[in-house]
Amino acid sequence: NMFRIVVGDDDDNRAIRTYRLNEAFTADSVRCPDDTGNFLAHDGTWLYVSQRYDQRFIRVDTAGMPVETAAMPRQVVGVTYLDGSFYLLTTDGSTADDDIRFARMQLNGGVATVTELARVPFGARSLVHDGTHFWTSWRDKDVIVGFGLPV
Repeated sequence: NMFRIVVGDDDDNRAIRTYRLNEAFTADSVRCPDDTGNFLAHDGTWLYVSQRYDQRFIRVDTAGMPVETAAMPRQVVGVTYLDGSFYLLTTDGSTADDDIRFARMQLNGGVATVTELARVPFGARSLVHDGTHFWTSWRDKDVIVGFGLPV
């Protein structure tokens, strides 16, 4: 009945906001660590925020304070959690969107182990899983794309 998103203010400071379906945003707002964040994931217990340009993945508490921080080998442009693993869309930072990768990540004590699963042939942003498929946006084409795990 609700979901959380990262929003930016006029100065591009980032915060985590809660939106209740059929209502509106709630009054609560939690600042992202260092006022920066891009994508969220939830593992059933903890909330995680990625910082694309700083290449960090941060487990945060309910006040938005970092509990654990992992360095990322590439910029995260989408993340979701499924069956004990995080799944990522990453980029090398180029503006051409020609090097997007789909990967699985395990976190252990602030250390990220990332395994690339596939190359994504378009400029994908954001990532969710609905219980059956992964979904991302192909932002240049204004479409949503569904896919499964590579075999």
